Amino acid sequence: MPALIETNDGLKANSLQHLALLDMSAFLHGDAPARLEFAQSLAGSLKTYGMAKLRAQDLVGCNIPGLFEMAKQFFDLDVQAKMSAAMPTSGNPHRGYSFIGQENISGITGFADSLKQGKSLIDVKETYDMGVPGDVDAENRWPHAEALPDFRRLMEEQYRALEQAHLQILSALALTLGLPSESFTSMCSKSHHEMRLLHYPPTRLGDLKAGKTRIADHTDFGSVTLLFQDSTGGLEGRHPSSAEYRAIQSNEQECLVMLGDCFQRWTGDHFWALPHRVTMPFAAHPDQDDERLPERFSIAFFGKPDRDANVGNLAGPHFQKVHYDSMTAGDYNHSKLVRTY
Repeated sequence: MPALIETNDGLKANSLQHLALLDMSAFLHGDAPARLEFAQSLAGSLKTYGMAKLRAQDLVGCNIPGLFEMAKQFFDLDVQAKMSAAMPTSGNPHRGYSFIGQENISGITGFADSLKQGKSLIDVKETYDMGVPGDVDAENRWPHAEALPDFRRLMEEQYRALEQAHLQILSALALTLGLPSESFTSMCSKSHHEMRLLHYPPTRLGDLKAGKTRIADHTDFGSVTLLFQDSTGGLEGRHPSSAEYRAIQSNEQECLVMLGDCFQRWTGDHFWALPHRVTMPFAAHPDQDDERLPERFSIAFFGKPDRDANVGNLAGPHFQKVHYDSMTAGDYNHSKLVRTY
């Protein structure tokens, strides 16, 4: 089965062009040439556009429609019910419910360029985060079972399914670099990842133009991010060397793959983390401040290295283009996290 399903030639002029929809089943079930073809298509898309697009149906065990429905049910709870699973005020660890304005990603805007302070923007979003079940160093925080009886079961089940997809993508990327398949997965063996439900409530367009944002410009902290979004729109990405943003279109049946800072550091900028943000959808009318933007839902699985894993450059001539000092993933994660709360 070919790795390339289709090319989105019909995207609008200011959207990311030529982003192919890739067939991950070719990597999971195909022969060696099919696996290599998929891996090369994945790596090519990530190196060219900073992201790739997969069919969500190819992710084994994943129930993305169920997660979207559960997200809607959770964020529809009253404030008291959501706060029963409240995130620590410090945001460390990322576990539980974060209300609108508690986390502001603009604090890490410019982090990669060594800016001491990010932009002063307020994120108009609420979130729920969880990590690996049974992590005694970062215990999950659950809403009361009587409010959402199936919430914990589904979230734990889908965390494990998306973790496997994350590891498979890391193996595919190792293949394209001529490395043993476990080169990256061995540094992600302790399941120190995070899964996040996000809700962006209806918002006045004028508010986004006056110092608020749905989520500010940033790169993700970890190794590989798997992102699912509804069709509302508003996600944009840019090349690190450019200030120009391009709209990123997808729907609930598609999985967007983006690399994080740690993967960029491992490979010495051979691969790069995509700066991205969520702002007004392409269909909005920027001159109409009173226009109400519809609510938006998304789901993210943030694959991360083990907290004690080194996120400096890997050994090898291909990974020395840019030097990154040795440090643990836990320390790197903390250095960015403290700027967002």
